Amino acid sequence: MTAGGEMQQAQLQQLQHRVVSLLPSATEIVVQVGGSHLLCGRSHECDYPPEITHLPMLTSATNGHFTNSRDVHDSTTSSMVAGRGLYGIDGDQLVKIKPTVVVTQSLCSVCSIDLVTVERILRKAKFEPPPKIVILNPFSIEDVLHDMLSVGSAIGLEAQSKAAVEKLQARIQAASSLASKLAPAKHGKCAFLEWIDPLFCGGHWTPQLIAMAGGSHPLNPPSAPGQAAQPSGVISPEAVSAMDPDIVIISPCGLDLATAEEESTAALADQAWWRDLRAVREGRVVLVDGNAHFNRPGPRLVDALEFLVGLFNDMPECIPEGFPWKRLRMPEVRQQDMARAANANGASGAATSLTSASKSGVTASDDKSPEKSAAVDGNRNEAPAVVCGNGRGAAAALAPHLGPSCAPNLAHDVEEAHAAACGVGNRHYVDPVSGYMAPTWRMMWREPMQLRVMWAIGTLATLCLVTR
Repeated sequence: MTAGGEMQQAQLQQLQHRVVSLLPSATEIVVQVGGSHLLCGRSHECDYPPEITHLPMLTSATNGHFTNSRDVHDSTTSSMVAGRGLYGIDGDQLVKIKPTVVVTQSLCSVCSIDLVTVERILRKAKFEPPPKIVILNPFSIEDVLHDMLSVGSAIGLEAQSKAAVEKLQARIQAASSLASKLAPAKHGKCAFLEWIDPLFCGGHWTPQLIAMAGGSHPLNPPSAPGQAAQPSGVISPEAVSAMDPDIVIISPCGLDLATAEEESTAALADQAWWRDLRAVREGRVVLVDGNAHFNRPGPRLVDALEFLVGLFNDMPECIPEGFPWKRLRMPEVRQQDMARAANANGASGAATSLTSASKSGVTASDDKSPEKSAAVDGNRNEAPAVVCGNGRGAAAALAPHLGPSCAPNLAHDVEEAHAAACGVGNRHYVDPVSGYMAPTWRMMWREPMQLRVMWAIGTLATLCLVTR
């Protein structure tokens, strides 16, 4: 067959295909390999990219709407023990679509409709010929790339899927190389939480991504260097406390940022073990949209890898534009404790101003400039200049594969707290990043030299405490 004939045959196959995707990551894969025009149906959770949301939804959840983490966990556990499925499928709508390819999964019956139910519905429909079922079961980032090739082959887009995978592999290589050159990471010992009540640690590909980004995940490490970890599982608060994480990432499966913020505040803010974590005290707790990233084994896992490289090394310029994350501040309980301590030391004006202006939970500054971001994170230092083969910094080597930074920061809040304290003549203010008392430098220089030296010694001691 000539090249022209092969192209016509491939185009004919595409026209004949009617693709149904029953899980969000599969929908993203179909679109990534160039098959958005072939999609005819989706699951109720498939919400990205936005151009596919007009497609008919074929599945629904049977356990009602989200209430809180504990209720969802208990309800899910009860349903599983009783043998009740968590999702239903609209068989009549599926028959009308008459799919030629159905993409589903066998990895997790809690996350999406299970394979047994899908196969039963398809048998009952008695399609002639029966549709091809593409089953995805990824454990690692390599498995996700392989799934992209499998989907591309099934829908007649082999060349396009290969090109898409090569682009992602280039980004993975660039991010991993940068992480290696920056090693050891500044804040690499990570506690990754996939659920809040009870606590679930990250599993499968997530610890692998953490390791590739230069970090470590002691709660559930990769099975071997470069490989995935065991599935996510329940962990105790004592286990998190014992590992003493440099940084905590909260990315609850299926929850967006707003819901994750609400859940984190409700479940963790009053817990003594949580408030005593070094990462919490030093302001290194972040939230990630768990509905979009980390918990979806699709192309956007590469975005998550790039995010981790930037996060672990205080390099916001490495974080892809639009990546949905926020920094979690000190809980309101601890903010109030700091305010009372400030009042007792004669800094009532600054403490009152900060406490009244702060909200419990998550905030992000309106100032998105990389210059501000690089200077704000507590005891952050200037990013090291790592020379690459072309003589540029390591960040420049990653730049072709990354978009502009949208990293949130607290620079504006620090400046406000400092200015408010100076405005009322206070000598200290509460640093909203770390929660520690800090001197107002403008006021310090008005004091005698002896006091200046004392303040300098105290500040150095505080920095040593924060950075140890």
